[in-house]
Amino acid sequence: YQKNARAISFYQREGFIIQCEGLDEATGEKEYIMLWKRK
Repeated sequence: YQKNARAISFYQREGFIIQCEGLDEATGEKEYIMLWKRK
């Protein structure tokens, strides 16, 4: 989820990029759709 800054930092450090933003309809939480590509 967008408010989980520690998780976002971890995934970005591992090479993920934020592809788009969305809304989890089940919880109402804003979320990021992230993409990882093998180098």
